[in-house]
Amino acid sequence: MDIVGHLIKKAVHTSLFQSMMSTLGLRNTLQELPDSPAVIARAVERCMGCEQVSACEDWLDSHSGAYEPPSYCKNGDLAARLAKLVDRHTELETAAEH
Repeated sequence: MDIVGHLIKKAVHTSLFQSMMSTLGLRNTLQELPDSPAVIARAVERCMGCEQVSACEDWLDSHSGAYEPPSYCKNGDLAARLAKLVDRHTELETAAEH
């Protein structure tokens, strides 16, 4: 693949990854990580290794929100870890209110 093809592929997968994080309600949690740029870069690289682009686009088009990504998502583990951070943050906020 030439450099232009690589850049186009990276742009497509960056967009898919960001859309997935938004659909899962995890985008802000991801961006708040101290090493967010490095985490995002690794996640996009994993996403670029996926051959399910059309399926991912279809899934994103049919979901305005979801609790977990599709089973083929190469960033499913990252999404699960981020969701745990959200759950823990919610627990801490609830405890602080009492």
